[in-house]
Amino acid sequence: MQIDFCQLTTSDREDDVVFSYSQDLQGLRPRLNIVAAPTTADGTEDETWMELMANDAIVMTHRQFLDYLDNGVLSFSQLNLLIIDNPELALESTQPLAAIVSALGQIIQDDRPRIFGVVEPSGFNFEFTERHLKLEETLGARFFGTSQATRDEIVALREYPNELVVRFSPPSKVVDTALCKHLRTFDTKERVYRTEFRAAKALLREVGPFAADWVWRRSLKKMEEANTERVYDGEDDTSAEAAKKEAAIRQSVHHSVKNWTFTMPNLDAASRGFNVSPKVTKLVQILQCFQQAGDTFRGVVLVRRRITALAIVEILKTASEQIPFIRVEALTGPWSHENLPQLSLLEDFKNGIYNLLIATKIAEDGLDMPPCTCVIRYDISHSSVSYAQTRAMAKGKDCHLILMLDKNSDMGRQTIRGVARMPDEVKDWTQRVAINKSGAYPPATISQNTEGYYSDSDGEAHAQAEYIKDPTMSGRIYAEDAVSVIYRYLATLRKGSVEDVKMENVFYFTMRASSEHVCTVVFPPNGFIAHVEGPPSVSPGAAKRAACFEACKRLHELGLLSYRLFPRPREVMRRLRPVAVSIDQEVEQTKGDILPSLPPAPSSEGAEHDPTAPITTQAPTATQTAATGTRCYKRKFPEFWTNAVSVSHQRYYPTIVTVDRNHNAAKPYRPVLLITRAPLPPVEDFKLFFATQPSITYLRPALPTSFNGREVDLLYRYTLRVMRSLLNKPLACSKETIPFLIAPLSFGWNIELGKAEPAWPYPDATEFIPWDLMTYAADQHLVPLRTDTIEALEQDIKDAVVQDWWTEFTKRYDCMSVRRDLNPVTPLEGMRKQKFSNLVEYCKAKRKGFEGLVDYDQPLIEVSNLPSVVNRLSPTISSSNTAPGAPLYTAKFVIPELCSKFTIPASTMRTLSLLPSIMKRVEDTLLVRELNAMYFNNEIDESALQAAITAPSASMEVDYERLELLGDAYLKYLSSIYLFVTNPNKHEGILHLARQKIISNRALLVNADKSGLPQYIQSKPFLPKMWLPRGYTVVRPEPKSTATHKESRGNTNMEIKEERSSPDPNGLPTSANEDKSLTIKADEQKLKSKKSLYDEDHQWLGDKCVADVAEAIIGAAFQTGGPSLGLKVVKSLHLPLPFIESWDDFSLKAKAPPPDLTITLEDNVLETVEATVGAKFHRPHILAQALTHTSARGNDMTCYERLEFLGDAVLDFLVIQHIFDLHGRLTPGALTMLKGAMVSNSALAAISVHYGLHKFLVVESKNVKKAIDEYVPAVEEKQRLEYAAADEEGRLKGQYWLEVEPPKSVADVVESILGALYVSDGFKLTGAQAMYDTLLRPFYDQHISLKTLSHHPTKILFELFQSQGCQAFEITKHIDEHDGELIRCEVVVHNVILAAGVDQSQNFAARRASFEALDALEGDPDFMSRLCDCRSKAEQRKAAKRAAKALHGKGERPPVQDSDEDDMEM
Repeated sequence: MQIDFCQLTTSDREDDVVFSYSQDLQGLRPRLNIVAAPTTADGTEDETWMELMANDAIVMTHRQFLDYLDNGVLSFSQLNLLIIDNPELALESTQPLAAIVSALGQIIQDDRPRIFGVVEPSGFNFEFTERHLKLEETLGARFFGTSQATRDEIVALREYPNELVVRFSPPSKVVDTALCKHLRTFDTKERVYRTEFRAAKALLREVGPFAADWVWRRSLKKMEEANTERVYDGEDDTSAEAAKKEAAIRQSVHHSVKNWTFTMPNLDAASRGFNVSPKVTKLVQILQCFQQAGDTFRGVVLVRRRITALAIVEILKTASEQIPFIRVEALTGPWSHENLPQLSLLEDFKNGIYNLLIATKIAEDGLDMPPCTCVIRYDISHSSVSYAQTRAMAKGKDCHLILMLDKNSDMGRQTIRGVARMPDEVKDWTQRVAINKSGAYPPATISQNTEGYYSDSDGEAHAQAEYIKDPTMSGRIYAEDAVSVIYRYLATLRKGSVEDVKMENVFYFTMRASSEHVCTVVFPPNGFIAHVEGPPSVSPGAAKRAACFEACKRLHELGLLSYRLFPRPREVMRRLRPVAVSIDQEVEQTKGDILPSLPPAPSSEGAEHDPTAPITTQAPTATQTAATGTRCYKRKFPEFWTNAVSVSHQRYYPTIVTVDRNHNAAKPYRPVLLITRAPLPPVEDFKLFFATQPSITYLRPALPTSFNGREVDLLYRYTLRVMRSLLNKPLACSKETIPFLIAPLSFGWNIELGKAEPAWPYPDATEFIPWDLMTYAADQHLVPLRTDTIEALEQDIKDAVVQDWWTEFTKRYDCMSVRRDLNPVTPLEGMRKQKFSNLVEYCKAKRKGFEGLVDYDQPLIEVSNLPSVVNRLSPTISSSNTAPGAPLYTAKFVIPELCSKFTIPASTMRTLSLLPSIMKRVEDTLLVRELNAMYFNNEIDESALQAAITAPSASMEVDYERLELLGDAYLKYLSSIYLFVTNPNKHEGILHLARQKIISNRALLVNADKSGLPQYIQSKPFLPKMWLPRGYTVVRPEPKSTATHKESRGNTNMEIKEERSSPDPNGLPTSANEDKSLTIKADEQKLKSKKSLYDEDHQWLGDKCVADVAEAIIGAAFQTGGPSLGLKVVKSLHLPLPFIESWDDFSLKAKAPPPDLTITLEDNVLETVEATVGAKFHRPHILAQALTHTSARGNDMTCYERLEFLGDAVLDFLVIQHIFDLHGRLTPGALTMLKGAMVSNSALAAISVHYGLHKFLVVESKNVKKAIDEYVPAVEEKQRLEYAAADEEGRLKGQYWLEVEPPKSVADVVESILGALYVSDGFKLTGAQAMYDTLLRPFYDQHISLKTLSHHPTKILFELFQSQGCQAFEITKHIDEHDGELIRCEVVVHNVILAAGVDQSQNFAARRASFEALDALEGDPDFMSRLCDCRSKAEQRKAAKRAAKALHGKGERPPVQDSDEDDMEM
């Protein structure tokens, strides 16, 4: 039995779509019996299937049809016609249609359906592409309406172009032109003609001296217009004088340029008048190779800058003798999707009027370029997307894609190497993008690059062009960036995606009746949005760019466009630009704006630098730096808040703040919304520290929303109420500049949603905003308590905050319960100490204006303190607020009649009390992301980078000390390799001195400052009471000195009553009786004192602190991405490692000594050493060098010293890696002690003797041999005695080698063999790591730990405490309670007993206690960070002294310290 046709659809909703489809077909063909197939193929072999086959047509899905085939129910021979919807799925290996087509190919032709139809999906115009050709081949079918010529063209495009790398020599020396030197005498600071000077400097290297002078000739007309139009209308003498100077500069420059004799381009490198760069000469030579192509030649040269394109065009137009067949023109911006004047130029290019275009980025994705004979990248791009778009212009095997490479550019070689080693999936994607304008979803492994391809062709229109601004780092996306951003966004979606969408088109094009092109960007299923349609455009290329820009805007509006996708700002890229090494003195002097010098250190007399004074560029003297070692730096604040308040107020982005501290049901923490005008980047969950236990805080994005004017006004007034109440200060902030808004969430909100991982669509939290409660709080801050009945009072104080003064700024209390058993005249325990019988008597004496109560029988309200506004980010500060042994709660009572109710609930106030700490963490995260994005391409782990820029003095949970140790070892390792490779003829002593110049604190300080790093360092302890969000100000009452002032100033509408209700020592709320004016004066003095200690905009940093942070960032980079990322970050920090851009460069540049310059190893030495160290030597002669002492053969160039220099750094690095990973939380002081013990000469010599490596050392010096012969038996005897004692005492084996002085050569051989393995393996750690794991690590694990560092554990323990900055530790002794004959010693830290030891001897008891304390610290590395705050207090004292000196120098009284209130909780 056969059916007429079978219709296959792609829908998986079989019951709905398939049935609907069959009904539609039945309506179109009423004479046919058309039915929908059942949902499954199970049980259809008999009657059901026979009934289906009786119909004329069956509609089913691909999956159903495959199930029928697999079950044998259906065969192809039963079908007359097979119609397949969306046949492109046959190319997807995971789709059912692919299996159907595979089964179809396995049957003979006679059994196939007689007519095989293919239906293209509707909705987009059909265009035959390579994908359709592949589908024809797969299905054995043909698309109607497609010519054979089109098919042949696509087959030709399948071939890869001929890719060539052409190397050119850079200019040996770039010397500024005479014209530029002359003009700089007028405009010395390059302020008036900054653009021209920068363009001239850029062209000087890229195009040559002719182009540098041509810039000025080209600007001559603009100079004349500027001099004519410039009219000054100044108001003061200073501006008038500046205008006169500028006018004089302009006139002098214009006159000089106008009368200058300009030369023509000279491409003859042998002549004296040669005035173009070798790069241009090489470009001309490349073009000469295509002269045989004749009229068929079409070429494109891609450059970065518009000025470069114009300069090259100017040169090539005069090179008719060298390239007579070339007709050149520039293809540059500006770009617009509505009007492209460049289209006429492209038409001329197609017709051969021009056959060479010098183009900027506009040719990559903004236009539809015709096929080219050659595509030349004059400036290499480092982006996979840019490379793919370049390939789109270089189609087919007859085209040449030429990359021009500077011979001395290691970065360029790295880029070329990346292209050559491109993963297969990236190659496939690149080819698909090249041959199909619809693009393809990129793999996750494409090269991610946030350096915007800035071109001044587009930049000229940037001032008026529309852009998307990232609030995190101020990066901007313009239309020319959009295609690259969308590709990179799609690549991020592929990470973790389970669906195979690599063959899907990204762009679909349609044409309107008006001949306008429209592009639609289609996103994959996990892309959050389905598709975005762009505006009508004049060409498909313009439509694609415009559609991508619309897609970027849409993603940004939804808060889905990550800050990682934005190009870095241009000023940051300029700051990170590597320093050229071949520019002469005069050009070097012009780079002060890129590489600023250090801020001055304080003078040796001790006078402090005024932070408000401008920082000069004069470097400090060595005396000044050595005398103080500290400098004043401006602090960096996140760009987010400035950018957020500048955007439109039409859309708001809520963030749900949830504090997981609801273990006490009676005191819940209600979630709140933090509402910003720009999407707040994700913030990792973090801890807030309390006296009892830390709590996790979650920040989760909610659905973006819009508010009407009334709602925005209410949010503003509520937020202002919250901030004034929270900080107890008369704060003010305008609605336009307020950085964020706050809203509570009702108890109906599901708290677990605020803890869940964010997933789109985000929850709509605005539905749970209690607008009525917000109105209640915004309109009034206090209301009377309901005291008419006890029941009403009990109901009124639920989740309530009360205060016993009717004033805005005072002490507030959390209500606990109504005490019916107490009244105002009931005697209380706390009254007796103050000689009061009850609360009434107390109020009569202490409360100003108290005239008695109306009701003396009313019950009291038991209250507790609201959580204090303290630093919850520091484990030490939060815990130290509660003294040891102090009670967690002291009962407090208030009289209802004297109290008022605060209008914000207690559950909300508890969460809001954490707001300063939460916002501090948010700002730190924003700052870290800004630093990571701008300087390190988002490649460093953010948590590690956060630790790296946090100084110990900040008293945060993490700091840089551990990472600094890792970074120091890595930097020593890297610099040693660099010097070893680049200085093959230098001795070990010279290499050591050169390494010090690279890794010294001074070098790190200078280069870190060049990178702008100090402004990001967090060194100050966070003081929440001094915290003030951006945009807020403290409004202070104006002095009322005379009646005239009263009348003239009028009355303020803000209540500023400064009387405070402060906690009594006995736990009773009291109020001050002092005069109001005295209170205000005292508070103002306190505020002034604190401000002098807490300068918000500046900070003093020690030189070593800055250097340590640089090393810590390097350590964080290595921890995140290994040696390669570490090298990238070292280069970003401007450390002097020229000519090295990747790790492979070391092996390429290394020169090992030839075998004939080394000694010949004795028989079996190589095999024995390899067996001992557990690694193979690929170059045996390097082992021979490693075993050769300087005394052998008198040739120290082939002795082990250079390898020992290298091996020393390798060993340091391996040891730090070992202990860093083994002791994940051990303090830096302990790590330093362990490392020092492991890499000491004594330990290495003991290892050498233990494994017999010293036996292979080739020594000809009798004295050295004698020293070795004496050392070996002595250390072996010490080892025997230590092992026996350890076994007898039941303890670990210790450092038996300490009392024997070793010969240096015995220790050196271990390091030289490590260095030899490293060089032998091509500068990879494979062999050295194997030796470390085989020999060194087991030895260290057996002999070296905190408990075996020395025979004096007390000394080690005290050194550990001191390395943490702790001063509050001691060992106490007393008679043991259980046995009077024993002495008990206890290690006490901050009044906490860490460990104890008991023995008959006091010394042994102390030793046992210290031993146990070391063991406890090794098991709980966070003990000291939780308990000790000595370092933060010391830093505060130092800051106070500096402030006191500064104020004393200004004639002001020194500040008075003020402490935060205790944090007492239930």
